[in-house]
Amino acid sequence: MTEVTQPALRMQAVTKIFASLTAVDAIDLELRKGEFLTLLGSSGSGKTTMLNMVAGFVQPTSGRIFIDGQDATHIPSHKRGIGMVFQNYALFPHLTVAQNIAFPLVRTPTSERAALIHEALHLVGLEGLEERFPRQLSGGQQQRVAFARAVVYRPRLLLMDEPFGALDKKLRETLQLEVRRLHKELGITILHVTHDQEEALVLSDRIAVFRRGRVEQLDSPRGLYDNPKTVFVADFVGDSNIFHGVMSQDSGTTAIKGNGWDLCGPVQSSVGLAPGCRAALVIRPDKLTLVPVDSTRAPESQRITGCVRQVVYLGDTLKYELQALDQTIYARLKTDALSFTPNLGQEVSIEWRTERGTIVPVN
Repeated sequence: MTEVTQPALRMQAVTKIFASLTAVDAIDLELRKGEFLTLLGSSGSGKTTMLNMVAGFVQPTSGRIFIDGQDATHIPSHKRGIGMVFQNYALFPHLTVAQNIAFPLVRTPTSERAALIHEALHLVGLEGLEERFPRQLSGGQQQRVAFARAVVYRPRLLLMDEPFGALDKKLRETLQLEVRRLHKELGITILHVTHDQEEALVLSDRIAVFRRGRVEQLDSPRGLYDNPKTVFVADFVGDSNIFHGVMSQDSGTTAIKGNGWDLCGPVQSSVGLAPGCRAALVIRPDKLTLVPVDSTRAPESQRITGCVRQVVYLGDTLKYELQALDQTIYARLKTDALSFTPNLGQEVSIEWRTERGTIVPVN
């Protein structure tokens, strides 16, 4: 008989209403043990309210929150066994690095604290800075101290609220990779909140895309990028070319028909959509190729004609902005793989393999 593993966190029909605003709307969500799950959304989407309810800072209007199978809905935050990392570090300015890290160890025997502090400092690469105060550290070092403090007692769940928001781009990317390493090394369960879709893609095992207090799609980073289920997800996670039209099916072929054009898409991505309904074909910029207009179309591919309006050099890639089908189309091509480099104002064929598109409903 297969043993059923209890989820680290389970949210059951969790709702939060502030006056007349429903910030979180009847969400059901599970976080597996050892998983890195990100709540991704724009400001006001409900993701931070959700995190605050898990932390115990905000009480749900209705629904229940279970941590390791225990109903924690009404348990005070300090008794939930949760670690927390904030955007503003939240370090005590009058305490040293070692004292800040030791703060959660009040119930740990004094004889064990020094070893735990040393181990935490080693994990975040801050050995030798034990006696410094937060004001003597850089922003990146302060955030490392915050991580060390959050994991020093091995919490059963670690919550991260926009932890890299106050850092510059290069430092932010460095710390993201370090957090990813720590997550794998410690096997800790992490619930993370961000509005940065690139950060979510880099760090997460799964991502819950929030919109208007609900989860629009819950999937792996690759699943969200390659197979968005809605126009909102396609537009919010990464860049997309979105062709709006009407669903059409004929002899096993699925297509989106617009004003004077029709483009085929994968049959499997249109399951549940009825012919005649409003839908859209989504193509990621990196799935496109540009070829001369007089070239032969590749088998099993789609092609439209467009005009080059702008070319942006991004080091390893070139980003093309084109005009086609009365809208702007973006193509992102590897610099070292280009056999055809059109010029500004030149007419080109924009091509992609049919299976690389995704058909989604338009609500």
